[in-house]
Amino acid sequence: MMAALMVAFASCEKEPETNPKDGDNGNGQTTTDPTTTGGYDSITLVLKASNIKTAWAAGDEVQVYCVTAAGADVEAKYVLTEGAGSATGKFAPASGETAVEKGGRDYFAAYPYDPDRTFAQHNTFTAVIPSEQTAAMPVFAHATDAANMELASFMGAIKFTISGEAELKSIALEDKNTNSILSGNVTYNAKTGKANIKNSSASKHEISYPFPAKLVLNGTSDPYVIEVPAGALAEGGKITLFDMNDNAAAVIDVPAQTIAAGVVSNVGNLAFEAVSQTVDLSIAGTANSYIIPATGAYKFKAVKGNSSEAVSAAKVEVFWETRMDNAEIEAGSVIASAKLEGNYVVVETAKPFVPGNALIAAKDAEDNILWSWHLWLPETTVATIPDPDAVLFSTELMDRNLGAMAPTDTTATALEKSYGLYYAWGRKDPLVGTMFTAAGAQLEGIEGAFPIEYWIAHPNQATEGADNDWNSVQSLTDNWSTAAGEKAVYDPCPPGYRVPVYNTEYQLWIKRQDANWGFNLDQLWIYHKATKHTFPLCGWVSADHMSRVGERALIWSATPGLGSEEQPRGSAALFNLKAAEGQWYNYHSYFRYAAGNIRCAKEH
Repeated sequence: MMAALMVAFASCEKEPETNPKDGDNGNGQTTTDPTTTGGYDSITLVLKASNIKTAWAAGDEVQVYCVTAAGADVEAKYVLTEGAGSATGKFAPASGETAVEKGGRDYFAAYPYDPDRTFAQHNTFTAVIPSEQTAAMPVFAHATDAANMELASFMGAIKFTISGEAELKSIALEDKNTNSILSGNVTYNAKTGKANIKNSSASKHEISYPFPAKLVLNGTSDPYVIEVPAGALAEGGKITLFDMNDNAAAVIDVPAQTIAAGVVSNVGNLAFEAVSQTVDLSIAGTANSYIIPATGAYKFKAVKGNSSEAVSAAKVEVFWETRMDNAEIEAGSVIASAKLEGNYVVVETAKPFVPGNALIAAKDAEDNILWSWHLWLPETTVATIPDPDAVLFSTELMDRNLGAMAPTDTTATALEKSYGLYYAWGRKDPLVGTMFTAAGAQLEGIEGAFPIEYWIAHPNQATEGADNDWNSVQSLTDNWSTAAGEKAVYDPCPPGYRVPVYNTEYQLWIKRQDANWGFNLDQLWIYHKATKHTFPLCGWVSADHMSRVGERALIWSATPGLGSEEQPRGSAALFNLKAAEGQWYNYHSYFRYAAGNIRCAKEH
């Protein structure tokens, strides 16, 4: 269940009482109540009205603050010792922590533990309610005796279900009262129970809640609980549902109600009809491949790669499609249809969404292929892996090979979902490895070398070439990167990405670098230790068959290789694992006919 928590609180303010046991015993001697000395070795915390957090879990940690009799603020970390699964939990000082002393003026508790939390003026906390909420906000409590404290939220919440048909990425909630602030900087007096959301440049009148994974909705959803500040939605609000392309799929009215602190208001089922629209995949730039993240209708400009040169076709069709497995597949399983509309290619995915890859061919009236585009429908969202120090490459690389359904799962031996598609150096069109079945045109091995125009017209063919090259025009060396170092027209990566250039300043391309890399002999992958990039050893396509699967990974760069004019190569990271010997090594180039993998890099 997705939910966003706000700062929570329970007020238990009491006037300090004079202990009747303390004082003169009548003999001139002062007596002291033993319960006011020493420290709290055990504290009971109750989740009284915290909206979302309804039970403690093993490993939960809290901060406990004490305002001492002398006016000093001290704190300690406490950990749950009893009560997992219950709203009432017992906590004890963490290892190495000193229990807060008894006999203080006031006590406060905060969950979860945060070593950077700000506590001021013996009673006030500061926090930020983010406009995009992905994690629980802290909750607080106050009491004059730390033995028992209650955590209760000053936030309220709404509970609802949604019904309709869509694939959703996030939800945004907006208050119809434009003066109502739903997110921003907060100061919270835990003693009085009053919170103040400051009106500043950080303040927002709406809040969004991204789903942790794609929500495929076909009917009525599970219940959702969303926390909002008390007093919000008095004039009602609206919820906007966003699809996987960040387009508004639907807008739903939320009925007016005044949100009360610590109360979950059930607003019932919110029904919608998704907005029908065709998503322009080329709005951020044209390319030879596009990522489709969810079911729907999509379009892209019918131009050659990242150029503006139009493809004057009579028709388009799905040339081949694959689910990237070895099961039988029927036409239309991944891409249901393709057509020309003006200067756009328009496609519709299968319903429900089926992960896979497809090639869309533009043809003339005689069925000759003029150009083609790769559509990539990954199983999980394509992301990049952070590399803040630019160790592996100058920009971030994708977390998987081009065309792969998911990143390499280092806990599994079944790596084929992470193999991706295969590319001969300098060609724009992908080839499907023989471990996968495809509907439509099949991989076809031929002999000889031909100019680039031939391969554009025959995107499913592969060769072992002449002089180890598919290309009969040896001077053609800038297919993937121009002389100026820019993305070239035959580059196969999606908009915003390109085939990385070869540069031995970066560890992806340095030959023989055992200190930077590791390997797994059982699961057959190579990994970069600093960034955790993982490369499955999925071999390459040689004409109509696979070579070196489980032994080598060929990751192409956009740079021509170091071979002679008669033996041209493409620069690459070629990882070779000798599993039997427990060794690995790598080369810096290989023959261009071999269809290896591509790990796309973000464009500068």
